Amino acid sequence: MTRLCNFGFMSIVLWLTQPDGLRALLDKEAIAYLGVELVTGIVVALLAKQNLLLIGLAVPPVILLHRGLLHDQLRAMSRTDTKTKVLNAGAWEQDAAMELARAKRAKEPTSVLICDIDHFKQVNDRYGHLNGDLALKAVAQRLQALLRQGDILGRFGGEEFVILLSGIGLVNAKSIAERLRRNVANDPVQLDNASIHLTVSLGVSTSEESHESLPEMLAAADEAMYLAKRRGRDQVIVARALRPAESVELDGLAGAGDDAAAGDGVAEPTEAGAEAPVRRPSGRAGGM
Repeated sequence: MTRLCNFGFMSIVLWLTQPDGLRALLDKEAIAYLGVELVTGIVVALLAKQNLLLIGLAVPPVILLHRGLLHDQLRAMSRTDTKTKVLNAGAWEQDAAMELARAKRAKEPTSVLICDIDHFKQVNDRYGHLNGDLALKAVAQRLQALLRQGDILGRFGGEEFVILLSGIGLVNAKSIAERLRRNVANDPVQLDNASIHLTVSLGVSTSEESHESLPEMLAAADEAMYLAKRRGRDQVIVARALRPAESVELDGLAGAGDDAAAGDGVAEPTEAGAEAPVRRPSGRAGGM
């Protein structure tokens, strides 16, 4: 009962001061665990009232129930990216492969989006890594808010996210990618001491374009995303639009390091309301 009272008090405080903190507190695992504790306490109290010896009968199932809940919590933690709270790379690939197999059996189209935040290294360098993590989390939350419940969002590492859209063909996938891009570009991320504009580059691939396996779809979307970077960033490129010459160009860019795009002007992220800085050269590596 004391734990329940503390939980209620914390909920009221967070509701008044930090709505985001309240959402974190009221996650499904925490509520389930609190509910089990409350029910267990009631059951034990009732048994104790009848006969103290009956408490022994309640101990084994209570222990098993707690172990089961703990296992679910640990499994959820192992599948979640700690910074953004979306799926990590391994969990995303597992879930995406299962959904792709299901979609194939149902003869449904499937699309993959790879989304990379432009110039994210410069965000870290200018505002610090803690603020960079906040910006990364903000982008993840925006992507998640614009997706359907059945879509699968994960972080592949660094500033790169990947999305599987089940039942979505090429035309709708491109429309969704454009909506994600506009949402990030049009709404500055509010940090503790600054408001900055971010943009993202997205590559789109679909099973309709003969990309049948998940690795093939990821490779095609990744190639399209880097072509979006090469063409100036803050745009969506569809994998089917790639020509052989562009594919060769990207292959060379992938192995050329920082000198690959020495003549390619890029813009730094800017604070909201600030004048955009002079464009300067940059390579693929280090927060393109």
